[in-house]
Amino acid sequence: MKRAYNIKDFNNVFPGHGGFYDRFDCQLIMTLCTFVHFRTFVQMSPMTVPQIMTLISLLSAGEQQQLLTQLQQHVTNI
Repeated sequence: MKRAYNIKDFNNVFPGHGGFYDRFDCQLIMTLCTFVHFRTFVQMSPMTVPQIMTLISLLSAGEQQQLLTQLQQHVTNI
């Protein structure tokens, strides 16, 4: 936008690195990308019991039995 109006900003503060707004624009873009990445791939959302039961129903009978066995062992060790 500043190029359209031929406005110079603080390009003397950081010689050879462009102006202040060039640096600031980059930070805004990276903040947005970081936020989207975090929300999509990193942040854990809590699961409800019905959601867990739905996932368990997708397992085969053998996998469900193995899960039950491991849960029983986990509960008895608590």
